[in-house]
Amino acid sequence: MSTEDSHLPRILCLHGGGTSSLIFTFQSRRLVRFLRPHFRLTFIDAPHECAPGPGVLPFFEDAGPYYQWISKNEEEEEQVRERIEEALGKVDGEAGPFVGVIGFSQGARVAAGLLHEAQDRKEDGPKKGLRFGVLINGSYPPLRQPSSPSTTLPRLSEHVRREWNNQHEGVIHTPSIHVHGSMDGALFSSKLLARCFDPKTATVLEYDNGHHLPVSDDDTKVIADHVLRVYNESLGD
Repeated sequence: MSTEDSHLPRILCLHGGGTSSLIFTFQSRRLVRFLRPHFRLTFIDAPHECAPGPGVLPFFEDAGPYYQWISKNEEEEEQVRERIEEALGKVDGEAGPFVGVIGFSQGARVAAGLLHEAQDRKEDGPKKGLRFGVLINGSYPPLRQPSSPSTTLPRLSEHVRREWNNQHEGVIHTPSIHVHGSMDGALFSSKLLARCFDPKTATVLEYDNGHHLPVSDDDTKVIADHVLRVYNESLGD
């Protein structure tokens, strides 16, 4: 952190599964360029080392190690959550709380869980000050604490999955921006995640791309403008 930007509010940035903070910094470079004059962006690595994710190779062949947020082993779920808390704690010592979170793919699932928990969080900590979230090509459902039904939801039937989503539709009221790709193979999952947010405070943007951030400056600027809008609106609370 440089002294020149130490006064700027912070945004937590969470990469997708099978990548890393380094790779996500590169993948989001266009968005970072638009946001950097207004925010400090903090990229952190997920707690669980893994194989490279889909589409990572061969371009990022020498960019390992690679990480994921969510363990495939049910017995490790609680440990993974503890590691996520540890990762957040490592950056919580910096000046100022996080005002927002940006999550891509699997990172968006974690971001949604953080936003849900932050709504009723009373104690101090890195999640307390979250005012908005940006969820890009997100996966479903939000990652919650071990007692949440979402912990085992991916292993449930489609009927039960839909029933859980219907019961929890719109439960996250924190302002959010959802970025979908119309050609994303995981578009259905991304839209399910968006349904967990209050439509009164959610903005949905859809672009003609696959499972990646928009590549044009014009599209990226639209996302950045919405980030500035929701943050400035939150200051009136």
